[in-house]
Amino acid sequence: MRALDRRLEKLGCKRTAKEWACGSHNADRGVKGKIVEFLWHLEKENRSKRTISSYATYLDMLLRIGADLFDTESVKENMARQESWKENTKRMAAAVYKGFAAFIGMQFISPRYRIVRKVPFIPSESQLGTLIVGSPKRLTTLLQLLKETAMRIGEALALK
Repeated sequence: MRALDRRLEKLGCKRTAKEWACGSHNADRGVKGKIVEFLWHLEKENRSKRTISSYATYLDMLLRIGADLFDTESVKENMARQESWKENTKRMAAAVYKGFAAFIGMQFISPRYRIVRKVPFIPSESQLGTLIVGSPKRLTTLLQLLKETAMRIGEALALK
């Protein structure tokens, strides 16, 4: 609940989550009020705090780029103009907005974004050696064991 209150504060709301949820302030909440209601709905649906925070971040991003969250075409246009956003960011923002749109009774048909798989970073042999040499003595032993035997950390720790 405190995490939701912090998010509300960041959105510029002066009321706490419980005050928004009680329904006594229904008069002119605007888009930020609807976002708060949506976040509170996610909280009641027992979504994790990390999920709620992520949803709030993406909705906040959409607001910052000038999207009107009550107009699906405005959201699509503003997302399409964002050249600095990667495909995965656009895909996630569209998924979050789709949930928000469903919450306020609108239908949002998301544009197609393909998932871009990133190539994982694999350090070179010399980089591993530098890491091992620069580590404390006990950690050096563990890292050297992992490097030479290709054990997982759980397997190595079970040897104790």
